[in-house]
Amino acid sequence: MKKSKLEKLVTPSPCPEWLGDSAREVWSRAVPDLVAHGLYASSSDDALANYCLGQGAIIDAAKRGEAPQAALLAQVRQLAITLCIDPAARREWLRQRESEERFLL
Repeated sequence: MKKSKLEKLVTPSPCPEWLGDSAREVWSRAVPDLVAHGLYASSSDDALANYCLGQGAIIDAAKRGEAPQAALLAQVRQLAITLCIDPAARREWLRQRESEERFLL
């Protein structure tokens, strides 16, 4: 697959070693997606790692047949919004960026 201009300019940080398997899978899906949309910043790696850790815990709980804690779901949802992983948050952020770019032209 051909890389976008953004993907050629950004070198994402490696996945933190301390993340478990499920969290690492989340990282491996989230980072390329954020890079492709111009939303990745290494300064957000800690927040991204926390999102992956939480989402990984939700996945692990589901695999065990357990319901994840409501507080964990809320924290992961908020991180998804903050990081623009949440589709609605991403659309809004991209819409605002486009609007600002038009204003500057």
